Amino acid sequence: MFQNQKLLDLLKEKLVKRFGITENMDDQIYDIEIEFSKLTGEFVKHQFWHSNQSFSEMKNGNIIMKINCGINRELVGWIFQWMSNAKVIKPKILKDLVCKKYREVTDLYEKDLQLTSNNTFRKVVDK
Repeated sequence: MFQNQKLLDLLKEKLVKRFGITENMDDQIYDIEIEFSKLTGEFVKHQFWHSNQSFSEMKNGNIIMKINCGINRELVGWIFQWMSNAKVIKPKILKDLVCKKYREVTDLYEKDLQLTSNNTFRKVVDK
């Protein structure tokens, strides 16, 4: 049995707001929808990704995943792993962020850019 129930409760409270364990980029919780191609969606829907995940099938056989959580590096990286088999439907902020990151990666290769540190997800703290 975990000795410090308050700490465990705090951990659960924080993790339900996150995709994985990475800190969110802001304090907002978003209604997130991601469309997966049929084959990828069949795999994704049989796995545990988040405590409030739900899935529905589209008329074309593709799968929609819905979750409510914050946006963080882990979520964007997770979306990237599915490459062209996943598409963010909403929210717009996540869709725009994924597109921005894909453009940055494309530019890195097409323009043969030098690698630099790039942490889009670092939380801005007011002073």
